[in-house]
Amino acid sequence: MFGAVVRSVVKGLTLNRDRAGAAASGLLLATDVADYLVGRGVPFRRAHEIVGGLVRKLVAEGRDFPSLSLEEWRAASDRFDSDIAGRMTPAVSVAAKLTPQSTAPAAVRARLADVRKWLAGQGLC
Repeated sequence: MFGAVVRSVVKGLTLNRDRAGAAASGLLLATDVADYLVGRGVPFRRAHEIVGGLVRKLVAEGRDFPSLSLEEWRAASDRFDSDIAGRMTPAVSVAAKLTPQSTAPAAVRARLADVRKWLAGQGLC
């Protein structure tokens, strides 16, 4: 039974890299912004407050993190530096997660290899 369900899902699965990338951006990177500040010595509680203020501002203006100028970042906190824009991307976000079950590219490749092996054993690949 389980094999039939998996077969049905895998057979109808279509992945769209562009749509997935777009879905992983914008304000979903708020935790990454807080992590950035913590890495710059800001206590997490204060980082959370700063990011919350930025998110409220951006939502009210219909914007997201990539639309912020360096001056806007720095108005929120003097701990933001010129590298902030390059750090707030989906690719950087997933690469920053380093646990074995995380979104880190190496972890994902390892898990995909496991899944492909299992699917092949089930005659699904």
